[in-house]
Amino acid sequence: PAKGFRLLVDPRIQYFDKKGNKYSLLTRFYKVRNSFNLNPDKNNGSDLYYGEYRFYRNFNNKLNFTAGVTALYGQTKAALYGNHSNVNYAVFTQIDDNILQKLSLSVGLRAEYYSIDNANEKTSAVMRLGLNYKLAKFTFIRASFGQGYRYPSIAEKFTATSVGAINIFPNPKLKSETGWNSEIGLRQGYRIGGVSGYVDAAAFWSEYNNMIEFTFGIYKPDSISIPTLRDIGFKSLNVGKARITGLDISVSGAGKIGEMPLKFFIGYTYMNPIDLSADTLKNNILKYRYRHEVKGDIRLSHQMFSAGLSMVYRSFMERIDKAFEEKILGQEILPGLKEYRRKYDKGAFVFDFRFSYRLSPETKLSLIVKNLFNKEYMGRPGDIRPPRSFSLQFLMQL
Repeated sequence: PAKGFRLLVDPRIQYFDKKGNKYSLLTRFYKVRNSFNLNPDKNNGSDLYYGEYRFYRNFNNKLNFTAGVTALYGQTKAALYGNHSNVNYAVFTQIDDNILQKLSLSVGLRAEYYSIDNANEKTSAVMRLGLNYKLAKFTFIRASFGQGYRYPSIAEKFTATSVGAINIFPNPKLKSETGWNSEIGLRQGYRIGGVSGYVDAAAFWSEYNNMIEFTFGIYKPDSISIPTLRDIGFKSLNVGKARITGLDISVSGAGKIGEMPLKFFIGYTYMNPIDLSADTLKNNILKYRYRHEVKGDIRLSHQMFSAGLSMVYRSFMERIDKAFEEKILGQEILPGLKEYRRKYDKGAFVFDFRFSYRLSPETKLSLIVKNLFNKEYMGRPGDIRPPRSFSLQFLMQL
C-alpha cells in the first residue's frame, strides 16, 4: 500500500489603477509526499515555490501590451534519482494589435534562465509571431511561427532504477532541446438548419535540435568490456535533429434534436515524424509515433440527463526499438512481442461511453464505461491497455 499527500496553496492579487492598467501577482506553493511501504525505493517528495508578476495595459482600445517576470524554485528528494534542486527565472513581453480592421498581429518575446543544482546553467531567448485575417464574416485565416526549447527534467537526467527486467539509466550530460514550429490554417463557420459550428484545417511544420528521446540500448560502464543484462535498458538521449510535418482537420458543432441539445466534435491528424539523424531513409520515422489519429465526441442532453460517446483511433506504431523484437545477449526482453505486432498491425478504434444524472445543481451521478467494445490493443511495447471497465462517479460542488 501507498500513502502520501498533496498540498497546494495558490494565492493571487489583482489591482486596477485609475488609468485602467492591470497589475497581477500570482504565487504558488506545492508540496508532495509519497510513501510506499512495500517498496521504499519509490518514496519521493518535492516542494515547489512559484511567483509571477504581470503588467497589462490597453492603448486606444486597439493595442494590448503585457510584460512580466516569473521565478521558480524547486526541491526534489527521491530514492530513484537523489536529492536535487532547480531554479528558473524568466522575463517576457507580448503585444497584440489590430493593425487593420480585419487583421490582427501578436508578437511575443521571452528570455529564460534555468539551472539544476547550481550547475548546467542555460539561458534561452525565443520569440513568437502570429497573424489572423478575417477573410469573410465567418472565415478566418491564421499563420504563426514560434521558437521553443525544453530543458531536461530532473527525472530524465538522474533516474536510476529498474522496472521488472528493464533498467533505466541516468544521463547527467543531457542537453536542452530546441526548435521551432509554424502553422497556417483556415477556420470556416457554418450553419446548416439548426446546427452551427466550425470547420478547421491547418498544416504544421516543426523542427527540433538535440531532441530528447527515451532510448533503449546497451549502456555499459567504460570499465567493463563485455556487457551483461544489467547494462541493457533505457536512457534519455539527445538523438539529434527531427522534423514533424502534418495536417489537422476538425469539425465541431452544436444544435438540437427536438428539444435535446446536441454537441459534437470530430478531428483527424496526419503526422510525418522524421528522424533526420537516422542512417537510413527507408525507415526513418521517429520511434513510438503514430501517423494517423482520429478523435470524436458526441454529447446529448435532456433536462437532468446527459449521455456521451467518445472515440479515439490511432494507427499502427510503425517503429519501436529493435531490441524489443530481437534477442539481446541471447535473451528476449519482451517474449512474443514481435509475433503480437505482426498479428495486430492495423491500429485500433477505442470507444468510451458516459451517462450522467444531475441530482441537484451541486451534485451529479455518472456511469462511465471505458473501452466500451472491449478492444484489445497495445500502447507502447508490452503495454496492453485495460479491458472494458465500469465506474460509478459521484460529484459534489461545494
